[in-house]
Amino acid sequence: MMGWLKRNWRLVVGLLLLGAVLYLIIVPNFCGRPVAITRQMRPGEQWRYTLVQTFQLKDQSAQLELRITDTVKTVQPDGSAIVERTLEGDPEAIRALREYMLPFGELRERMRLRFTPEGEEIPLENTAMLLTSVPYAYPHRAVRVGEQWEKLHTVGSMKTRYRCRLTGWERVEGAPCYKIVARAEPMPDSLPQIQGEITVYLDAKRKWTRAIHGKLLMSAGSLQAHTTLELKGHPAEEGKTQ
Repeated sequence: MMGWLKRNWRLVVGLLLLGAVLYLIIVPNFCGRPVAITRQMRPGEQWRYTLVQTFQLKDQSAQLELRITDTVKTVQPDGSAIVERTLEGDPEAIRALREYMLPFGELRERMRLRFTPEGEEIPLENTAMLLTSVPYAYPHRAVRVGEQWEKLHTVGSMKTRYRCRLTGWERVEGAPCYKIVARAEPMPDSLPQIQGEITVYLDAKRKWTRAIHGKLLMSAGSLQAHTTLELKGHPAEEGKTQ
């Protein structure tokens, strides 16, 4: 073995240098440089998601599973985009979800939204919606691994502060992703109040959501509901089945 290394030391050194260069190219934030995390969108781009959410209220529980498809129709000069979203799933589950979300507006199986580079999803009509991205996971400045930021998220009377940290990167089904851990803290005047932790994986190239895992507690007075959230997605051109 030592003899082979001595005879081929130039090859070994070359391979090590090549590996180091490829690592620097492929691995985001390897050198600790700050990165700007803003979603990039192209006309015709399509992402497909599977959402599984469970609810536990006292001795009652329920599980929801939906397929969500987001298709970019047009992209504006500011980087925002008009997106068409479709929902698919068990008709009874969609009916129950529609009733549950009535206070927030009508949930439609086809809707149009405006997506922003900062992760916001804004309905163009008075409709309820399910998010495939969470805006608090997008920092308002370039950040390094280990850095934190805070954002206040408001939905109706529910006000939550999210303390977020870029913890590094991981691969999700082979795709390099930024890993962001967000801790939810309710504001004193929020109703209902929400607390817990959510982990978000953003595609390192396009900055769309690849996965979300979360465990949250929602409370209003003496009522408490536990929910878990699992969202997985990929661009349609990857040809995966869900």
